Amino acid sequence: MLALFSLGDIPGAAQALESKLLHILHPAASDYLRAASLWSKAANLAQASLLIARGLQLFPEDKKLLIARDELSPISSSLIFR
Repeated sequence: MLALFSLGDIPGAAQALESKLLHILHPAASDYLRAASLWSKAANLAQASLLIARGLQLFPEDKKLLIARDELSPISSSLIFR
């Protein structure tokens, strides 16, 4: 993931981190936030929102995930209605 990121392949890094989430037993809320952040930087807000939602299923009280959801909600909604 870091190699892809350092090469400027943000979508590749996001995909690698998302794949990692599927293979670790106990991912942290910050893992979901980090992957969502990469997807957001890659201009894939739908995937970023999906990862935030998955993180909130496991960590419903996590303040950073809740903030990220609230920040992405208006942006995602405006993209849907274009």
